[in-house]
Amino acid sequence: MKKLVTLLMFTFLSASVYASGVDDIAKSYLNAFKAKDFKKATGLLHCPENYTMEKLKFDQTAIQKVLSIFDSELGGLHKFSVSSDNKYTAAMTACGTIDYWKKNQPSQKIIFETINSNNEQGFIALSFSKIGENYVLAFVYHGVPGVGVESVAKIKSIYQKMSAMQI
Repeated sequence: MKKLVTLLMFTFLSASVYASGVDDIAKSYLNAFKAKDFKKATGLLHCPENYTMEKLKFDQTAIQKVLSIFDSELGGLHKFSVSSDNKYTAAMTACGTIDYWKKNQPSQKIIFETINSNNEQGFIALSFSKIGENYVLAFVYHGVPGVGVESVAKIKSIYQKMSAMQI
């Protein structure tokens, strides 16, 4: 999927103060992901206002597949809590184009430490942009603690699965 932004992140710096509404969006996303309601979780990601219905449907379908890959490869979300740790390796997804997000760069981030259904530690980071008067969910990162080659290999395998699905 050429229009879907994907990126491998090694370090993501956290912000300690969150804008109004950001916490509610974050909790809604995490609860939808935990319930494996990937359609609802995808719907919380902001897409460009000028998207055609065709582009919107394409990106949202692809994002739902990506979230399913995150869930199957990293383990379903069991527990989450805000974290100050910023050392993790993660795969990322978003709705929109690189040019769109260059113009609307994120300004708020929240990192969550997770315990997955396989009892392994993970991370979910959510990045927010201010569009007009409101903060919107721009990017979601799902990953593992950033220690060693195993972490990088795990995320590379996720990107390989995404590539194999042609998204």
